Amino acid sequence: MSTGRLVAGVDCSTQAIKVVVVEPDSGEVVATGRSALIVLVRTFLSFSLEVELYGRWPWQRAADETADSQGA
Repeated sequence: MSTGRLVAGVDCSTQAIKVVVVEPDSGEVVATGRSALIVLVRTFLSFSLEVELYGRWPWQRAADETADSQGA
């Protein structure tokens, strides 16, 4: 095992422990909330685009394709 891999592994481990153990400050909470909001908006826009283009929800496409393949 190379020293670089060992150092990288130890660094990743300490960062993970720090995230779990250290109490987040207000800046980290705001950043996390902002990221969650961005994910929600992108998901909503993606679903809306799917409905506009295909006239169905994204999870209905798999059921429609399965029904079409079984009927053919």
